[in-house]
Amino acid sequence: MRQSTLVIGIPVLVAASAILVSAAMASNTCDSTDETMTAISYSEHGPADEVLTLKSDYPKPVPGKNQVLIQVKASSVNPVDFKLRRNSVPDFLIPKPKIPGADVAGVIVQLGANLEKAANFQIGDRIPNEVDFESAAALPLVSLTVLQSLKKLKNPKDKKILIHAGAGGVGSFAIQYAKKVLGMHVATTASKEKKEIVKDLGADVVID
Repeated sequence: MRQSTLVIGIPVLVAASAILVSAAMASNTCDSTDETMTAISYSEHGPADEVLTLKSDYPKPVPGKNQVLIQVKASSVNPVDFKLRRNSVPDFLIPKPKIPGADVAGVIVQLGANLEKAANFQIGDRIPNEVDFESAAALPLVSLTVLQSLKKLKNPKDKKILIHAGAGGVGSFAIQYAKKVLGMHVATTASKEKKEIVKDLGADVVID
């Protein structure tokens, strides 16, 4: 969905269309003002065509002290979105109404109190930068998964790593990050039909 807003926590790695997001998991719990925005949400679980509703008067969230408010320029559908919407989940885990959309990209429009003087974030900054919004909107959850998985590696350069399902969303990002950022020797699993794809991403060894 375009031209909506969201609040994301720091670090800026996870996002969801028009909802509050911590460093690891989305939540609808946030303050709001009398201002409104357009958002798609659901108040009960079930098929998309039965439970999703589009509202133009959804309360606009207010960023907390260590958060930023983002105007969403593009979003993508992640499996977690439709699985949480489709399958019954207790309200204390997924407060309702729930706005789906854990993968987004956009522009900062408001800073939390603790970030107003910080140099890392400024109003007008793109989240993320250097790629078009549509491509960037496919990255947040897969990139967060990879970064959290590999951040504790000590002196990873030239070490060997095995990445399963290298042609998948997380796998394809992990291959590139491990090879091109961490300088590791990468082995991955993939079907013979996808061998060249993972090789192009940087895999040194492909196991069928």
